[in-house]
Amino acid sequence: MNLDELEGRIRESVDLINVRLTGRVRPEHRLGYHNFISCVFEGVIAEGVDLSGCDFKDTLVVDSQFADCKINAATHTASVYTRSAFKDCNFHNAAVTDCEYTDVQFISCDLDNVLIKNSRFYECKFARCATSTHVFENNLFTKCNFQDTEVEIRTLVSNFGLKATSMSGTRIRDNRVSEPHRYLVAAELLSVASTIRNDPLATLAMRYFIDGDLLGANDNLDAAFSLGSWATMARQPTSFAQLVELFAEFLVTAYEHDEVDIHKLLLVHDVTRRIVYDFSLDARTHRFAVSFGGIHLALSRIVEEYLATLWGLYRNGSGPLRVIAEGPPSLPYHEEALAEFLEWSGMRIAAVQPYNSVLLTLVEQVADAKLVATALILASMVRFQLKAVHNASHPFRVPTEALPDSSTSVAVAQPAEPFEFFEISAGLTEDARRAYEFRVKSLIPTTSIIVDLRLTVSTSFMRKLRNAIVSVAKET
Repeated sequence: MNLDELEGRIRESVDLINVRLTGRVRPEHRLGYHNFISCVFEGVIAEGVDLSGCDFKDTLVVDSQFADCKINAATHTASVYTRSAFKDCNFHNAAVTDCEYTDVQFISCDLDNVLIKNSRFYECKFARCATSTHVFENNLFTKCNFQDTEVEIRTLVSNFGLKATSMSGTRIRDNRVSEPHRYLVAAELLSVASTIRNDPLATLAMRYFIDGDLLGANDNLDAAFSLGSWATMARQPTSFAQLVELFAEFLVTAYEHDEVDIHKLLLVHDVTRRIVYDFSLDARTHRFAVSFGGIHLALSRIVEEYLATLWGLYRNGSGPLRVIAEGPPSLPYHEEALAEFLEWSGMRIAAVQPYNSVLLTLVEQVADAKLVATALILASMVRFQLKAVHNASHPFRVPTEALPDSSTSVAVAQPAEPFEFFEISAGLTEDARRAYEFRVKSLIPTTSIIVDLRLTVSTSFMRKLRNAIVSVAKET
């Protein structure tokens, strides 16, 4: 209905349910302190309107403009805002939870004492906005810009997807405005952030803010992908599940933009696998398995691409493994840089030859060394690199026949041994080398024989290879 049709039909503090609104809002409509539940604002124009105390729940706001409006003490829950703008609006004491904003602009808005949690922002803009606290907590930002808008450092460590390159004219405070504070320079960010919120995801968020990607190689960054680190953050099941859901979406988005390597996604996939298949969960904590199931499936798609590419290279490759790497044409240089990997894998560098930059030829010394080296190199890649390798070795198909004899074992099941008729699993093993294992276990019909097929590779050396490896080429 057009907003003019509401005039004289509503009283103060009423619920508007399943109402579709369009047109221009005027003061005489008296929309303040109403609750909008499952409503649609489409093409609404509001100028100088008081929407204080309004609750927006499950509401869609699309192609709408709000200018010089008071949205004080308002609550926004599970609502979606698309192609809309807020200009010169006051959000004092507002609370936003589980909302989604796509192509929304906040221009010269007062975000004083506002708290926005567990929400998603896609291609949004904040320009010349005033903040007195950290405003944002546990949100996901994708391709968002901040212009001439002060932020508190807690904003950087308690959200995912913020980048220094997406902020212009923005100063970073070390505290809220109402308390003693100062403005930080770039060199101070990481150290100050660690004292404010000392957890692995905060370190990861700050590292992403500074570097613009997650391709770095350091122990603090890898700790963010450890189940032990995650356990310390699981203080409340529902909020923890929401936090990890946003984190997983952030990682998948970063992977789509070539900002994170496969190795880190393998680690997260293993964490979600353990939670989903943890049969010790009671009825109260079973929500973990339910919440993490979708995350696990989303990551499994990427893991399957990795395994398919790995299998194709292993099956179709012949001759020595040729690796294109950056560095001087010096054999001792590369032997020193990859010393730990060469010693562990049993491989050696046979030759260093010019190939645009430098070509390393790793010659296999043991039967499975080539598979191990290939797995390591692929796990250090980002999406476009993995896709290039995949396409270069076409066709790639998940094998339908049995794996080579060396990877196949047949055993007679003992009567007391518990087993499933069919089982497929993927994840990190518990041994010291932290191998990544893909396993298919099946009982042959009408027999008591179990066929156990395994493909096991280690990704322990990804941090050392990430900065050295550029791409892998198949010997022709």
